[in-house]
Amino acid sequence: MIQMFHVYKTVGNTTVLEDVSLQVDKGEFVFLLGPSGAGKSTVLRLIHFDEHPTQGWVRLENYNSSTIKSRHIPLLRRRVGMIFQDFKLLRDRNIFDNVAFALQVTGAKKAFMKRKVLQTLALVGLGHLRNMMPAQLSGGEQQRASIARALVNQPFALLADEPLGDLDKEAAFDILQLLRELNHQGTTVLMATHDTELVETLPYHCLRIEKGKIL
Repeated sequence: MIQMFHVYKTVGNTTVLEDVSLQVDKGEFVFLLGPSGAGKSTVLRLIHFDEHPTQGWVRLENYNSSTIKSRHIPLLRRRVGMIFQDFKLLRDRNIFDNVAFALQVTGAKKAFMKRKVLQTLALVGLGHLRNMMPAQLSGGEQQRASIARALVNQPFALLADEPLGDLDKEAAFDILQLLRELNHQGTTVLMATHDTELVETLPYHCLRIEKGKIL
């Protein structure tokens, strides 16, 4: 479960978010809808504990932003995968090594890491491209690699920050179908988007953020 209660986030003297209380239950697929600059990415960073609220609290499973110790934040982030619009792949490493990097930082053994990476790449349909460099892949394939990296630690939730924004229509459809399939398998998905038409076509819970508040 993901909960945010009366979260406030300020930058300098400006309040970026105010009153963004929300709850996402285990296994849900939820859209966070709003125009560019509305604060969608800030909400996701707060949930990922990349940022902390100036007031209020964020809770993921048993972790609470008001009580968590800094040494426990990396453990939390292994349980919550992040997917970005611009992929954020390491350009000097092939796709296998990009996904493996998420396990290397946890100290995973090589045999386990190889098996897990190959399984995850197969899951997103990239097993045959594991030795390719990011620049050799299409936008949709790079986003699949980004999803594989987010999945390799078996997170209970995926936070997707405009994951379809840089993709053509066909690639965007494929990525959305992949996220829906992962959700059907039990992964909680919270996806930020400004695409109102997309949201209206799918039977998922939608939260709208306007002027720093969730409606």
